[in-house]
Amino acid sequence: MLGVDDFAMRRGDSYSTILVDLERRRPIDVLPGREAEPLATWLRDHPEVEIICRDRGGAYAEGARTGAPQAAQIADGWHLWKNLGEAVEKTVGAHHACIRTVFANTVPLTPPPGDDIWQLPPPATDSTLDVCGRERRLVTRTKERYAAVQQLLADGSSLERICRTLRLDRSTVRRFARATSIDELLRIFSSSSQG
Repeated sequence: MLGVDDFAMRRGDSYSTILVDLERRRPIDVLPGREAEPLATWLRDHPEVEIICRDRGGAYAEGARTGAPQAAQIADGWHLWKNLGEAVEKTVGAHHACIRTVFANTVPLTPPPGDDIWQLPPPATDSTLDVCGRERRLVTRTKERYAAVQQLLADGSSLERICRTLRLDRSTVRRFARATSIDELLRIFSSSSQG
């Protein structure tokens, strides 16, 4: 059983592929890059591989298919859970306003006897928080980007240099640079998420 995944040698610049013996739970090799051919070549030299556990990347699928056609390919559990979580988050986020409307207009037909919780008004909703009360990922990312842009501006960087440094689109950098506060950006986010 072989586990295949990529990792960053230098994030955004240089990646490699790690191969792990899943039965012994030990790394067995590191391949350059994250393309199909190095994996296929390695697999041809190791015909004993029966199962390849990998993420859903197309390059690894192709490398496994050409290098070890005898091996079964399976998705690893971590990526399955990650992809499921992202899909649920995306779906809930896309329908946030209609979900809020449904719950705001829902009143229990018969409250349980002696339970005063039904008499309390619903708590105020904060669109910067997710359904568990944690800060939404988009809000966290917005705050981090705003802080980074403002720091680079304070250090004297041009907008063009900030774009290259943070790898952001010019219009995004311009919006973060023109904002007078993080609250201004979050108000825009808040009003767009309610509509």
